[in-house]
Amino acid sequence: FDNPDKNLLKALTLELPTDNYNLLQSVISLSHELSKHKNINLMTIGNLSRVIGPNILWNNDIIDPSTSSEHIMLINQIAEFLIENYTFIFEDYKSESNEMDKEVEEEKNNDDSDSITEEDEVLCIEKEEDNSSLNN
Repeated sequence: FDNPDKNLLKALTLELPTDNYNLLQSVISLSHELSKHKNINLMTIGNLSRVIGPNILWNNDIIDPSTSSEHIMLINQIAEFLIENYTFIFEDYKSESNEMDKEVEEEKNNDDSDSITEEDEVLCIEKEEDNSSLNN
């Protein structure tokens, strides 16, 4: 995994099923944020990749110990590369996410279902009158 191509890895992540892509993005985003505070939490990108890499990239079909150790090094390198290059690899996710946030906000602004209707007001007044007559 010497001198990996950012564009190739980005293209590979975009081929993932949507749920897998979103989960990978979330995990790598969290790892990226944690690495920014390495002076406090001692979680460098290398440490994070050793913790996260095997959990998200491991191939359960590997049972040979020598193959296993070769793969673990590669997995850690890939995880490290994803964390280091988070902004480039997932830049499209942020813009898609921002677009979705805008759409949701627009729907909220255009949706009148949360507003109180006249019928709701009448029911509320009737309920208050019933409650006050019970208290008297």
